[in-house]
Amino acid sequence: MPLRALSALALLALASAARPLVKGVPSALSADEQCASGECGAAYDNNGGDEAGDSPLISTEEMHHRILRPLGMVHRHIERTLIRKAFPDALSYTMSKAGNYTDGTPAGTPNWIGDVGAQDEGGREPAYASFGSVLDVATGAATANTLEWMASLVHRRDMVAHRDEDNPQPCRTDLIDDHDEYGEDEEDDEEWDEDDEEWDEDDESEVKMSFDQPCLIGATLDEFVSVRSDEEAARRGRLRAAEYGLADKGQFHVHADWIGGGFLPGRKFDTIFADGVLAPSSDEEGVAMHDKDLVIERLASYLKPGGTLYLIGSEPVGWNDDFAGQPAEIYHNVMEVHNAIRGLGGYHPTRDLPADWVHRTVDRLGLRVVSSTQFFTFTSFDDVREKIAEANEMLREVEAPDDVEWSLLQLLVECLERAEEALQHGPPVYSGGQGYVIAATASDDASLPTVNEPSLYKPKRPYRKDQHPRIEKLALPDLKPGVMETFKWANGDDYDGMGARVGLPQRLPEVIRDYVKKLGLWDLMIDTIRNDPMPLNTTRYYNVTSPYGNGERTFTWSAKRPDNFYGSDSDMHWFDIADEAAHEDSLRALSKGGFDEVLNAIGTYLGLDHLVTFSIGLLAVTKADKGYIHVDFSHSDRKAFNILINLQTPDGDPGHTELSVIEEDEVGNRRRGQVKYSENFGVLNGDDAMHATNECNHRAYDGVRITASIFLSQLEEASLEQVASHDKYYFPFGNMDWIWAQRGRHWSKDGTASLAHDKGRRPFAAKDELEGCEERVGANKEKCLVNGPERMLCYATCGFFMSEDEFRPGDERTEVFGW
Repeated sequence: MPLRALSALALLALASAARPLVKGVPSALSADEQCASGECGAAYDNNGGDEAGDSPLISTEEMHHRILRPLGMVHRHIERTLIRKAFPDALSYTMSKAGNYTDGTPAGTPNWIGDVGAQDEGGREPAYASFGSVLDVATGAATANTLEWMASLVHRRDMVAHRDEDNPQPCRTDLIDDHDEYGEDEEDDEEWDEDDEEWDEDDESEVKMSFDQPCLIGATLDEFVSVRSDEEAARRGRLRAAEYGLADKGQFHVHADWIGGGFLPGRKFDTIFADGVLAPSSDEEGVAMHDKDLVIERLASYLKPGGTLYLIGSEPVGWNDDFAGQPAEIYHNVMEVHNAIRGLGGYHPTRDLPADWVHRTVDRLGLRVVSSTQFFTFTSFDDVREKIAEANEMLREVEAPDDVEWSLLQLLVECLERAEEALQHGPPVYSGGQGYVIAATASDDASLPTVNEPSLYKPKRPYRKDQHPRIEKLALPDLKPGVMETFKWANGDDYDGMGARVGLPQRLPEVIRDYVKKLGLWDLMIDTIRNDPMPLNTTRYYNVTSPYGNGERTFTWSAKRPDNFYGSDSDMHWFDIADEAAHEDSLRALSKGGFDEVLNAIGTYLGLDHLVTFSIGLLAVTKADKGYIHVDFSHSDRKAFNILINLQTPDGDPGHTELSVIEEDEVGNRRRGQVKYSENFGVLNGDDAMHATNECNHRAYDGVRITASIFLSQLEEASLEQVASHDKYYFPFGNMDWIWAQRGRHWSKDGTASLAHDKGRRPFAAKDELEGCEERVGANKEKCLVNGPERMLCYATCGFFMSEDEFRPGDERTEVFGW
């Protein structure tokens, strides 16, 4: 077999793998398709569809995913450079306000910044800075990443407006929330200093880079012209541009002679990205290395006054004796073979141009360097494989004795085998390379810095939010029954969440307490948590009899010990109604206790139209080393709530405060107050009311704290799903039809609805939402009392809802139940 054929066979898979095809993109275009608009330099536009224009090439979600994932720290650094130029005082202004509230009083943490520097609410129109009109000159592998990055800039506003887990929220203009580190320690409570913004460069353990973005920097561009060195590269660019929805934003041109004139006559740009144009080349391949200064000169001629030229290149790769015997050595061996093959082909191996050379060149051209940063570059298995494939292609073209070719081929195969063993399944390794990004401008803006030499990039550390502030006082004046007052801090600041206290009728806590005791639950709760605590995330069920009437009504309550969420640690147990009969009976207890007065206070204060109580439960706890910090609702438009009513606090610790009320500023620093429960008021938690059980140890006094937890809402179609999905563990298990049938039932602003004259829900017929429920629940319906899918979805089979004949919608509850 001829040697060249053997070479092709030996590395065929390797060469193919180094040139992946783009899914859904045809392998070739006709001349008409390449020049769709009549000239080969124009944008390729298929109107967002395939070749026939019938359907989109990819979905918007997939496009967002593709154009975000490849972005790395170099592009993010360029975006940061733009934002800092557009908003030079943003960070210093924010930090000048840190540690104080708006009235100048000291905050609970010196990190507190409140709303200073916040984007607009909802983040749909945050502050943006634009690169303006962009000339994109990229060669080699840089072309794909540059185009995807520009696509992300074009679509940045849309990504923010439709943000989800894949599209983060917009970054602040001071960039405090922007960082390179992913997965920061939530418990880090050290203070943050703007002068200590970067990682310690000597501590390699701190550098944990990730391409996941904590937020989207507000950088955009208006339009672009992309220049490629050959028609094939331009063709691929047009295809990708159409795929990414850029057809109306950019053009692609073919141009390789950056020394001669006549290209884009009269065009000027706000920004120029030049990536790869300073890479090694020879006279035969393109612009000779000794003429690269003329390339920079030509590019600079396309800048508008005040525009910025970004030169992206690489320092010459250097050998380090520490690489010997390490995976990095493989890359250097490959490059030695690569350069040897170039020499056989008559090309002289060349080296990259260093950043210092670029500094001297742009200075000579009258440009001012405003940013110059070097980045460590790391070599992956794919990088090595691509260089080997490139060397193999060159080897097939050179004329050399067979024994020389054979020796070189053996060296390539040996390098490939070593790379597979050392690099294929491991992380990229440092092999001596450094890239750089140099920003130069002709602007005479004195506020811009002048940078004389490059500095090494240090990954931007996460902001150290303080989530353990000192406890502050809340303003908690005495409340009369039927009066509602939202939380305020002692210095007069409003509490950001929908948190409040509501004055209770004097008899309400006692009526609820008496009802729970007569159900038999009071002693059961105390005995369970003291003597028979449940394992985490387990459930028990209890049949109980109504204390009203003559024992003719029985129903079910449940007990659950929840997981310790997010690092919380307590022995809290939940006790909840478990069917509709239990719900209806507990509503009668609330009615007897005067809960109508509480509903009227809430509805009137908030200007609501109607309210309904849709879930009732009890909380019992003896010890909490760390409470579960959470919110019950968000985005309900202040129309969904939980109210906590204290039923018992152990007598041994009269000064103990039971509840933490927490507020967070824009970057996660916390403000914490505490509430001492009283039977005179209940605590209302609505949208974004962050709260937690305070640390406690009632075991020392042989006591149990017991609290009633009641959920209520002004039900509306827009918020129904959120209300229903709040917690599907307990009744009504997220059944939106049943919840919707409750709307307006217990209070209305016109006075026509109340608990005292409750006429029940609207008609409702339970339907199973799981196939085969009759078989699945078991012969004795035993799975109806197991916390699983059958209990939560076999609504009709399990019989948790009352029949219409039994419920009698439209009749007053006193007539239906007799109490």
